[in-house]
Amino acid sequence: MQFYSANLVRCALLASAFSLAAFAGSVYAQTYNLHVLHRFSGPPDDGWRPSTSVIFDDAGNLYGTTNNGGTNDSGSIYRIANDGTVSVIHSFEELTGPTGETVTPIDMVIDSSTGDIYGATQYGGLLGYGQIYKLAVDGTYTVLHYFNALVDGAHPVSVIRDPQGNLYGTLQKGPGVGPVLFEYSSSGTFRVLHAFGTRVMPVGSLVRDMTGNLFGVTTAATVGCGEIYKLALDGTFTTLYSFSHGADGCLPASLSGDRSGNLYGTVVPVSHDSTLVFKFAPDGTFTPLHSFSLVNVTPVLPVNGTLYAIAYATNEQGILFALAPDSTYTELYRFSDDQGEDPEARLTLKFGRLYGTNSGGGDRLSAYGTVFSFGVADP
Repeated sequence: MQFYSANLVRCALLASAFSLAAFAGSVYAQTYNLHVLHRFSGPPDDGWRPSTSVIFDDAGNLYGTTNNGGTNDSGSIYRIANDGTVSVIHSFEELTGPTGETVTPIDMVIDSSTGDIYGATQYGGLLGYGQIYKLAVDGTYTVLHYFNALVDGAHPVSVIRDPQGNLYGTLQKGPGVGPVLFEYSSSGTFRVLHAFGTRVMPVGSLVRDMTGNLFGVTTAATVGCGEIYKLALDGTFTTLYSFSHGADGCLPASLSGDRSGNLYGTVVPVSHDSTLVFKFAPDGTFTPLHSFSLVNVTPVLPVNGTLYAIAYATNEQGILFALAPDSTYTELYRFSDDQGEDPEARLTLKFGRLYGTNSGGGDRLSAYGTVFSFGVADP
C-alpha cells in the first residue's frame, strides 16, 4: 500500500536533483544550514501567526497561510517567490456570523497542472461555520462552499485533494450531533462519507493511499483515548487501532503515511508530561518509536524511513530532529529567539531542504512568526 502524501514526498526528492540548480543565488540554493526566509511584520501589509504547512507550485514558489494579519487582520495567504520576494496574495475578510473566532485557515493543497490553490477556513463565511475556497493562479478568490451547521456541518479540520480534483476532509460538527468525514467533488457536490459518534473528535490531517482509502485519527473513542481509522473506497469504516492509555498512550494528535503503508503519529503517554511518536504497520503492529520530554511535537514527515519533525514546549523555541528507521534520535537544530517559536505544522521537503513555519517569534518586538528552511542529506 502506498500513501498519496508520501508519493508527493518521493516526487519532491526526485525533483530536487533537477530543480536545485535553478535556485543558485536564491534563498533556497544553500544547503545543510537553517535560513529564515521571512519574518512576518503583521497587518495590514503582512501576515501574522503562520500555523500551516507550506506548499510549492511547479515554478518553485512557496505558499502558506497565516491565522492573522493581512489587510483586515483576519488571516492571509502569502507567497515567497523563488527569488525571495514576499507578498500577501489574499487577505481574508473580517469574520461574519455568531462565533466570534478568527477565520483560521487550515492547510492548503495545489493543483500542479494549473497552479490553482484549494483550501478551507475553520470559521468565517456567511454564518461563521467555515468555507472551502479556491485561489486561482491569476489571484481570483472564489468561495466554493459555505458550511451550514444545520445542513452539512461546521468547522473543517483538514482538507486533502486526490488526482481527480475531489477534496476530502473532516468537520468538527456534522449536520447531526457528531463530527463527519466529507467529500467535496470536483463537480461541486458535497456529501458526508462517514458520521462519527458524539464522543469522537477527528484531529489532524487525513492520509490517502494510492487506491483512495482514507486514514485518520480521533482524540476519543469508546475507551476515551482515541483511535486510528480507515474509510475504504467502498465506504466501509474500520477502526484499525484503539489507544488504551497504557504503553501506547492516549489522545493522538496527528497522522502521516509512507509509501510502504506505515502510519506515523504522535500521542500523549501515560505520564501526560511528554509526547510519544509511534508507528502503525499495515499488519496492525503498533510500535512506540521515541518519547520526548517536551510536551509538543509537530506532525512527522516520513522520508525513506526517516522521520522529521520539531519538538517544542509552549512559547519556546523548537528542536528540529530526525528519527532513523531503527528509531535512533538525532537532534538536527535548535532554534534561537530570532528564528521563531511555537511551530505547529508539518515540515515540507523540497529542493533537498525542509521548509516549515513558526507561529511566533522572529522579532523581539512583534514576534509575528517566521518561515524557514533547513538543508538535509538525502537519507
